[in-house]
Amino acid sequence: MPETAKSAETANSLAPSYVLLQDDGVYIHLPSAPSQDQLRQFAHRIFDNSSYFSGLDYGVFMSLLYGNEPMAQLGKGSDQLKIADRIAAFSTERLGLYKGLKIDPKGLQAEYLFEPVYLEIVRSEPVYGLPGPDGTSPIVKYRQVTDQIPAKLDFDEFVAALWLKGVRFGIDAAAVREALQTGKTGRQVIAVHRPPTPSRDAEVREETDRLHQDRSPTVLPSGRTDFRKAKNRFPQVTKDTVLLRKIARVLGEPGYRVNGTEIEPRMPKDLSLEQRAGEGTRVEHSAAGDVLMASRDGFLSMDSHSGQVRISTKIENKEGISIKATGGDLSLDVEDFTEHGEVQEGRVVEGKNLTFRSTVFGTAVCRSGKILMNGNLSSGRAIAIEGDITVRGKAINSRLEAMDGEIHLEVAEECTILGKSVTVALAVNCEIIAQHLHVHAAEGCALAGMDIHVGTSGPRKFNETVISIILPDIPALDAQIAETRKKIDLLHGEIQAKRQRLVATQSGDGFANFLRLHDKVEAGTVQISPEQQDGWEKLVARYAPLLHTTEDLVQKLEELKALLAAQEAHRSTCGTTEQCEVTQVAGDTVVQTRVSGTGIDDFPSLSSQQIKVLLREVKGAPDRIFSGSRGRVQYPGPSA
Repeated sequence: MPETAKSAETANSLAPSYVLLQDDGVYIHLPSAPSQDQLRQFAHRIFDNSSYFSGLDYGVFMSLLYGNEPMAQLGKGSDQLKIADRIAAFSTERLGLYKGLKIDPKGLQAEYLFEPVYLEIVRSEPVYGLPGPDGTSPIVKYRQVTDQIPAKLDFDEFVAALWLKGVRFGIDAAAVREALQTGKTGRQVIAVHRPPTPSRDAEVREETDRLHQDRSPTVLPSGRTDFRKAKNRFPQVTKDTVLLRKIARVLGEPGYRVNGTEIEPRMPKDLSLEQRAGEGTRVEHSAAGDVLMASRDGFLSMDSHSGQVRISTKIENKEGISIKATGGDLSLDVEDFTEHGEVQEGRVVEGKNLTFRSTVFGTAVCRSGKILMNGNLSSGRAIAIEGDITVRGKAINSRLEAMDGEIHLEVAEECTILGKSVTVALAVNCEIIAQHLHVHAAEGCALAGMDIHVGTSGPRKFNETVISIILPDIPALDAQIAETRKKIDLLHGEIQAKRQRLVATQSGDGFANFLRLHDKVEAGTVQISPEQQDGWEKLVARYAPLLHTTEDLVQKLEELKALLAAQEAHRSTCGTTEQCEVTQVAGDTVVQTRVSGTGIDDFPSLSSQQIKVLLREVKGAPDRIFSGSRGRVQYPGPSA
């Protein structure tokens, strides 16, 4: 049988259904191709049956058997992948040419000794005996003679021969082809292993820039830099903010030794976001991955060792408030803030429920809640917009304001104090204004309020104590009430006049009846039943455009009525709650009355110096109630 016919018969017998033997080559039908293990078994069956792939595309061959690319993508749009021109027979004589292989014990590389090769051709050579009578030597026998004919190695055969010898992966095709073509000799590395691709450990990605402190100065929208405030000294987040996202671990692609055995990639490390979830956070799982979210508004902190994230409504800082420690002023949204260090002069801390363990030289502004100072307030300010102030140390040369709350002080020196209710154990050279004022001992102070109680009063150095009882300006208040009533009457008349003009422009009594009923419904004297609701809504829809002409006037009227009610309620208590009691006058003291139409409301707008000048003004009779260095004061007196 001819060699080509024999090769074709062998190929047909060895090719499975997914191998297409076509006139122009050997193809793999990708949609029906099996696993790489089975493809490698197919290749081994070809080589083990004295055959090889002629015209082999070694790169495609390796990708098919050992590649990481999905099978469907190898065809680049086609469902057929050509790997060779044909399957050819591999003779035993040719197989014997390939020798000199050395494989590393670990299978990491293979070397081959390139040297001249020869094919052995065996021929029969006659052996002649002695010549006969006719001089002719007869052939007495034949002997076998072996001739060595120079040969050349073939790359396609090289692949098949080395496969059978144990090299099934990683041949450097370019280097081998060059060695075969140039006829170079010597030992050369002809195949190397492929290490596995690196595995990627699971990791955590930060999803917000609010996780870490940033003490650099704040850049304002105008582009200017505010050196008084750090960008993010105390990180704060809002509820449902995504803080961290888990990036899933990825197993590396396997590698292969030159003998075709797999090198497994390193098993990547995994992690759980639950280990990072501290107070105030939660973990959510979804198809998009795991995320750590804030379960409430608050101050965010991250443990540097465990990586655990916590969100608290409280902040405790131990570094103090200064340019060096905090980058400047602080504006906080958490519910509680505690500062263990000093607050530097000129620094501002703004927030809710502020607690200071050391001396405050700067300004504390509390939007709601309380200000608590366990130490001193020195040459600073404390302002509680909706809350109380307590200083357990000394308040020295400072200003304190709590117009809607209480102020409690142990010792106050050279201070300006304004509050709804103020209690001071010892006040020295202070100006204090409050609706309800309680001072155990006042020395050289100027006090003003509506309800004043002083234990002992007296001078300090050259300052006497001046106490002003703030009385309402009753004539002015009566005039205001009269003016408000006048405005209400005028508005009533204007509204009625407009409505009469509207009624005159409408035919029939429908609009007039609607107006009368509308006023009663608005006043609550008439109730619309469920059965009447539909009809009433139709009437409103019909006449609503006409009512719009008086809506502004009606709204203004309601506002004036509310103002009048407040004025009259205030008027009903005027002159009945104002009082002053000094238990012991122990030095120069003046007690007087001061009329004010606004009570103490105007004082916060004044500077400390303006308040000092105003309160230390001593009036004459009849405003003066007491002036002396000994005695007791009670206003109004027992006979009042």
